[in-house]
Amino acid sequence: MSIYRHFSETELALLRARAARTAGVAEDETDGDFVTTLLVTLRNETYAIPITSISYVEDSIPVIPVPCVPSFVAGIANLRGHIIPVLDLAELLGIPGSSSAADILVRASNDEMTVAFRVEAVGEVAALALADLDPIPDILDAAKPEYLSGTFPNGVVLLNVDAILSDPSLEINDATE
Repeated sequence: MSIYRHFSETELALLRARAARTAGVAEDETDGDFVTTLLVTLRNETYAIPITSISYVEDSIPVIPVPCVPSFVAGIANLRGHIIPVLDLAELLGIPGSSSAADILVRASNDEMTVAFRVEAVGEVAALALADLDPIPDILDAAKPEYLSGTFPNGVVLLNVDAILSDPSLEINDATE
């Protein structure tokens, strides 16, 4: 007995079309010619975070400040039962301007670390052509250029999340002798 017998031919056609579109997005994530990204806003600039590094996005989660940490550490947050560090992504990248009271958290991870990036706004999911990726221009005075993979013609900057999460300088060790 098939569940499809409950649907009309029109409904089945609609479901097949949706499945094809969804499969297309999944192919873009693994296609060597494109990178599927989540666009985020940091101090009125647009950055792209590869979707493969993101677990989920949360809104309105309280961030608890932690004393005696670098300025890029916004604090800690309880995300789905896990206490993880929250990094102010704009501060970490050294983007000039004042910090906003952003409360959108993007949980990112690699094999070594899991963090939440605090961002001002979340935009669309976009498949960006890697052929259009240009090196970081010298005029861009990035605090950590290794955190940036390049720029697209529309001004969007692609983040290298693995470089961020693998950076040993992010490890805070307060051990005293």
